[in-house]
Amino acid sequence: MNATAEKTEAKLMTGTSGYPKYFPFARKGNVLLGIKINGIANGAHFGVPGTTYFAGRLRSAPENGLLADQQEGNVVKLEKNPENLWDAWPDVEWEKKDDTRASTTVGIYLRGSLGGDPEEQAKLANAVKDGELTQKMTDYLVGVAGEDNMIVPHRELRAWLDAQFGPIFDGGIQKVEQAKQVAAALEGNIGVFGCQAAILKKAYGKTQDEDGGLVPAESHDSGHGDDDPVDSDHDGTGNLGQD
Repeated sequence: MNATAEKTEAKLMTGTSGYPKYFPFARKGNVLLGIKINGIANGAHFGVPGTTYFAGRLRSAPENGLLADQQEGNVVKLEKNPENLWDAWPDVEWEKKDDTRASTTVGIYLRGSLGGDPEEQAKLANAVKDGELTQKMTDYLVGVAGEDNMIVPHRELRAWLDAQFGPIFDGGIQKVEQAKQVAAALEGNIGVFGCQAAILKKAYGKTQDEDGGLVPAESHDSGHGDDDPVDSDHDGTGNLGQD
């Protein structure tokens, strides 16, 4: 990703699953606004071929003392607590709203595809690695939160996004390359009888799992479900299904 990215040691907001996943970047009274990264997927899955979709999940939830120690010695802006968790951020269209949190998916389509031709791959890689993706996402998040409500510098928010998207993007590239290698290995077995175990071992480096299904390499954390995740991508370009 961005060569100037910084590592951040942020306290994360807990999601519905009970795991800390959301990076808090804005605050109104006792309400925090946080973001987590869902993943990437081929835009064709959503009807936009020739693009790749990068998605995150916004969460508005009570602060519940998460940042209490960071307030010591700092001037804390005093303001009336919002009446609820969703109207605190009027520029956001929420998918889920209740007394514990409001949440919604945000994302962007970029030109290019991990599974496309070399030109498409290069176009997408350049957009990701030169920071265009995370700069646009940072600008968007600051916009919906409001500059006066930000609790971290823009560069810190962008650094955290870089650190999240980078491994997912690199993992997507690895999956595409692996798929090409598997296809090439299987091509030589079309129309030829052979032992399935030997064919699978040649293609995947493995045979089968206990249930008889193929055991693909996994480049992403299996995670734990949270809120309403975006449907998983099924063409090997990424995973939007879990956090």
